[in-house]
Amino acid sequence: MKHLVKLAVSALFAASLVACSSSEAPQDPAKATQDPAGAISASAQALKTGDILQTVRLVLPEDKFAEAKAKYEEGLKANPPSDEDKAQFAEAIAKFTADGAEDALMAELEPQLAMFDTQYAAQMPMMIGMGRGFAAQAIQQDATLTAEQKTEATAAIDALGNWLSGVKLSDRALVRQAVGEAVATARALKMSSLDELQTMSFEDMLGKAGVAFNGLKKIFKVYGFDLDATLDSMKTEIVSQEGDTAKVKVSYTLFGQNLSSQSEMMKVGERWYSKDSMGKIAEAFNPAPAAEEVVIDEEEVIDETVDGEEDAVTEEAASE
Repeated sequence: MKHLVKLAVSALFAASLVACSSSEAPQDPAKATQDPAGAISASAQALKTGDILQTVRLVLPEDKFAEAKAKYEEGLKANPPSDEDKAQFAEAIAKFTADGAEDALMAELEPQLAMFDTQYAAQMPMMIGMGRGFAAQAIQQDATLTAEQKTEATAAIDALGNWLSGVKLSDRALVRQAVGEAVATARALKMSSLDELQTMSFEDMLGKAGVAFNGLKKIFKVYGFDLDATLDSMKTEIVSQEGDTAKVKVSYTLFGQNLSSQSEMMKVGERWYSKDSMGKIAEAFNPAPAAEEVVIDEEEVIDETVDGEEDAVTEEAASE
């Protein structure tokens, strides 16, 4: 489900730029985005509930939403799944949704977990340190970031590195919980073939992305990363507002550390949007995604469970 996960990661990026509101009910996009702070709060609330469709509607102006929808539909037509893709998807989804899937996947994982314990566990501190160094260097070399943004991103990377240093990736009890969440997510997707995707509307696809995002949050939570708690901790403050532009400070707690970032906001019509979030979400549909990107690959889940620490550091650096 690479495309669904791609959207989920984009949503995770947006989460670092938004704060949550107290209302649990979906808000009307037009009303929720009438001021800069409200736009950020509404987006965070949608993310917390896993409503990716609502998040995209809040983050993208109507014309950009229509453009993203058109690109998605064009991608489905231009890149139909091959017979091999269909077979791989069917095999993977069957494995994740079969009775006793958790036990079967744990048995498949055990040799890799044992290898991790004997060959890689001792190297984790060094690998995490290298990852933090590479990420920090990439942040400092990014000409698009201000000095303040570089400081904020570096602080977030440090928090992430500290979390990874304490995560027991191969702990069998934790791995079983993570596998259980992955299995539950696959079942909740209620997809059995790639042919279903070809007839799925853009809105329905975003609904599936929401299921994937909620599953991803639950897997992270198994290892101590509670994204919902981070969303709950977020506060917004309008730093400046002039005409159709504004700057909003977002304060939040990540892995026990108090962090903050600033979001550049722009007004389109009567609604406010985050420049960064709008660009990131729109980018998820450009170029048009290939249909085969939705394949659920059990090897990816296994790899991410065992040695996803390096990817996590890199992705967090990119998202910040």
